[in-house]
Amino acid sequence: MATSDHDRGHALIVHSNGKVTLGGYAKSGATHSDFALARVSSNANSLDAGFGSAGKVITTIAANGIAAINTLCLHQGGEVFAAGSSAGTTQLSMARYRTDGSLDSAFGDSGKKTFDLGPAGEQIHAAYLHSNGDVYLAGEIELNSQTQMLVVRIR
Repeated sequence: MATSDHDRGHALIVHSNGKVTLGGYAKSGATHSDFALARVSSNANSLDAGFGSAGKVITTIAANGIAAINTLCLHQGGEVFAAGSSAGTTQLSMARYRTDGSLDSAFGDSGKKTFDLGPAGEQIHAAYLHSNGDVYLAGEIELNSQTQMLVVRIR
C-alpha cells in the first residue's frame, strides 16, 4: 500500500474480473493507523486507478486510535466488506465499500460500524457472506481473563 513505511496487508480477495483487493492498515503517525485497501489490476502490474485514490483507500475508523482490517469478503455486486478491530483490540470494526472504493452509506454509520462486546477486547479473524446477504464474523473475545471463540452475524 506504501502510504508509510509501516503499512501491513492482512487479507485479500480475488474478484471475478481478476482484480485483487488487499486489506490491512496504513500507519499515520507514531500511534495511529487506519483501515487500508488497495486494488491491483487484473494483470497485477499496477494499482487500479478506478478504485479510491490511485488504487488506494484509507478509512479512519477510530480518531487518534488504531484500526486494522483482518479479513475481507465480497458482497453483492462486487462490494467489499472489511472487518477487523479498532481502538487497539477493544472494538469490532467493519466497513463496506462500493466497487469504486467509496464507503457504502447504506451500511452502518456512513459506511462504517463499530461495537464493543466486552470490557477487555475482541478481534475478528474471518468473514463469510451468506447467500441471504448476512455476514458471519469469526474471531475471539476476552471474558473473565480468558480468550473465547466469537461468532457474530451482521444483517
